[in-house]
Amino acid sequence: MERICGMMEQLITKNRHEKVRTNDKFSPEAVDRTLRELDGNLLEEVDASEYTDACLSIIDDLLPIIHDGLGSLADENAEKSSFADSLGEVKKRRSDAKEKHETDLDAAVEVVRIALEGALIHHYSVSRAVANQDFAETLAELIRNQGLDIELDYEESAARGDVDVLLSELISVIRTEVTRSKGARLRRLLEEHNGSVNRTAAATEFAFSEILETLQTMYDDNEIADVEVTFE
Repeated sequence: MERICGMMEQLITKNRHEKVRTNDKFSPEAVDRTLRELDGNLLEEVDASEYTDACLSIIDDLLPIIHDGLGSLADENAEKSSFADSLGEVKKRRSDAKEKHETDLDAAVEVVRIALEGALIHHYSVSRAVANQDFAETLAELIRNQGLDIELDYEESAARGDVDVLLSELISVIRTEVTRSKGARLRRLLEEHNGSVNRTAAATEFAFSEILETLQTMYDDNEIADVEVTFE
């Protein structure tokens, strides 16, 4: 397990997260099951006081990480307040375990295991919420920089961490763009580049001849008010 956990840590450190799921040496689900089995066996092999101290130490390591994650979430993100409220229960159980550690070790072990499970769940959930918000902010930046025509208030959605909503809107816009006819696309591109054939050709995959044909059609349809020919 130490070897496998070391491999997982290296993959994560190198941002190769997909390999954690797709490699043929281990699976996160199998690692979780094995760790839980080892945890159950530990109670028969180590002193209850030592076990409680170890769990409390892990919780103490996790809490600052959880707090940092919550602090990085925008105030508009509903998960920020909901996780902060539920985290209070974890802290209460942690305090109870510390008190029982001095008087009732069996009860302390039971309480500290629940507290540790809660801390681990919060660590996972908050980390996921932070990742969602980071991704949502990246999508909002993409929409803003590309000037995409989206009716949704994407800045507000990013602050809430609404990745699914932003992705849905973005996919819809991309699908519309892909299905748009070549002529319509060229018309829009020419409008974006103030009718300049040179700039349109440089910024797109369309050939000069295709652009000129579109200009001819637009001229025939009285969509062009003025034509200026320059030689460079």
